[in-house]
Amino acid sequence: MVADPPGTLVIQVRVTTGARGSPRAAWQGEHMAVWLNVIPEKGRANKALQVLLAELFGVAPSAVRIVKGATSRTKLVSIVAPGTWPPGCPARLPASSA
Repeated sequence: MVADPPGTLVIQVRVTTGARGSPRAAWQGEHMAVWLNVIPEKGRANKALQVLLAELFGVAPSAVRIVKGATSRTKLVSIVAPGTWPPGCPARLPASSA
């Protein structure tokens, strides 16, 4: 496993697939809830999650990596050097130091 560079944000994400409407996200306590309008088949939902989080945090999709839970609804995601913070983001999110 490759270590994340300094300034990497690691968050827990709860994903709901097959949602109606546009993809969206909201903070629920210390984790982010995400609703995607794709089905979890052949990696489509994970790719859509990467694209949505990249837009929200102002990074390229390649800067978003699913660390744990690729086949689960609850995922641990790392975001390298986030450029922006989405509305409602908790004030203190732990950033990786390694």
